[in-house]
Amino acid sequence: MAPASRATLLVDGACGVCCWGALQIAARIDGLALSTIQRHLGSELAELGADRALASWHLLRCGQIVSGADVIPALLALAGRRRQAVLACRMLPALRPAYRALAATRAFWSRAVPAERRSAARELLDREDSIRVARSGRLRR
Repeated sequence: MAPASRATLLVDGACGVCCWGALQIAARIDGLALSTIQRHLGSELAELGADRALASWHLLRCGQIVSGADVIPALLALAGRRRQAVLACRMLPALRPAYRALAATRAFWSRAVPAERRSAARELLDREDSIRVARSGRLRR
């Protein structure tokens, strides 16, 4: 399995379903750190601009930024799912517009996650600079 110890997934800290989903993913990938896009707008994401940065998830790894649907194969690779990562890479031409549509309608999709879980996830990411989640679901500092 590829080490995720230096990989950080950035999500919109104001989007409860984004924060909740990122916590679910981080619980399945050892060493993956989570942070909010808002904390990185002045540094790693400065060249994207706020609107573009907030429109999708970003993965920071080894000094490189992967954004939008391109995050999917990268996360699969970090999870040790090499075959699925290769398949996702081949499917990127279809995944990119699907990801953009999903991101553009995330307020609608957020209804699928209970409000208290969205709020708890948003508050957790808001108060921590960067977090890691163990497979048990517990936070690691």
